[in-house]
Formats: sequence, C-alpha cells, structure tokens
Amino acid sequence: MRRGPCPHGTIDARCLACELPAVILRAAHLDRDISGILARVPHAEIVEGERSEDGARACLEGHKRAIRHAVERGWRRVLVLEDDCSFTPAFDLLRWVTTCDAAFAAGFDAVFGGTVRTHGPRLIWNDLSGAFGLRQVTDVYPHLVAVDRLCSAHCVAHCSRGYDAALRCEVPYDLQLGVQGSRCAVVLPFVAHQKPGMSGIGLPLDEGDSQRYAGPEMVNYVPLFRAEEARLAAHFGIAGLS
Repeated sequence: MRRGPCPHGTIDARCLACELPAVILRAAHLDRDISGILARVPHAEIVEGERSEDGARACLEGHKRAIRHAVERGWRRVLVLEDDCSFTPAFDLLRWVTTCDAAFAAGFDAVFGGTVRTHGPRLIWNDLSGAFGLRQVTDVYPHLVAVDRLCSAHCVAHCSRGYDAALRCEVPYDLQLGVQGSRCAVVLPFVAHQKPGMSGIGLPLDEGDSQRYAGPEMVNYVPLFRAEEARLAAHFGIAGLS
C-alpha cells in the first residue's frame, strides 16, 4: 500500500476519514433517506442546508456551506455528497479515495463521481500503472476524464487548492466550478448517480445543463447519467464499462 499524507502513513480502512473527510448535504425538510450513503461512507458528517423555494440557490449555498465546513476544520480535501446521491456497483470507498488522491496530485481540483453532461471532455489516463506512485492499476478507477464544465454535483471531492473557486461560484454551482477556474475531472465508470425525485431545478434539457430550468418537477436522473456515461465511453472508444 502506498504512503499517503494522513498521520497513519497509508490509505487503508483505518484512516479514510483522515485522507478524505466527507460531508452529506442534507435538506432536513425533504427527509430523504441517507442510510444508503452512510452505509458506504460511514465516516461522513452531516451538514444541514436551509430550506428554500429556489432549488438552484439552495444547492449553491449548501455546497458553499460544505466547503466552509472543511475550511473551519482545516481539511485539505473534502468529499461532498448530496442527500439524493446513490452509489453504483462501481463505487468502492478505498478505491475512490485513492483515485481522488492521484487526481489531486496530478493537478485537478475537483473529482466527480458522475454527471449528466460534460463539456470539453479529454481522456487523461486509461492505465495508471506506475503513475503517481501507484503500484497497481486496480488501485484506481481505470479512466479519468478532464472537463471544462460539467453538470451534476451530487458526488464531488475537492482539494483545498480549489476551495476559493468553489466559494466564488454563482448559480448554477456545478457548471460554475469550471467557469471559476476549478480544474475538474470525472471518473469512468461512474460511481454515483442522483436518485429520481422532485427537482427544484428541473429536468436538464437538450444539452443537459442545469442553467436551463424546467422545474420544479419529478425527474428520473438515472437514465441521464447512464446515457452520458455511454456517450463518453463511445467518444473515447472504451468498451465494457458496465
């Protein structure tokens, strides 16, 4: 096991909370079941959001609250999970932490677990064997895609280098991260989707961007995530993701 920056010196089950502290953004008034998230990320802390009729504004303020929470605690990185996050079978906490660490070391500021739309995708790696001190390609997710902007922030890890950019964001938060200078990437295969539910933002329309509103309405996001994952796989000629 390679060495990490936490006091224990390695990334393993003992020190995931040191390596990548996590918070769940919870809208208490919606009373969403977060037991599935806590089962996969048991060290996550809960950060309560404020009730708002403006879903996009509530999303923005919640994510800023999570970043401030990390700053106040001196965390050099933080995993932010929205309370409607649902992990795919590809998610493994140790593997995700290791991947984020490698991506941060490579200069990325934010790593996303999935998205409904990317802008300017570039395949950064498909074989990390020997890269960034990793001993085995199985230590990380096999594909990392750099993007200029992307839509969906239900599962995103930040390093402190990008905190200021996150705090400068306006609506819509997800697309604004890239605009504000955060270097963003998404993993393939996706490790998380957004659960179907009532959206204060609405269904991402023809280009899948939350800057175009159609809500509030019930949205089934899962097919949108799967379609974008398939689109990226086809674009880069990647077979057998699912």
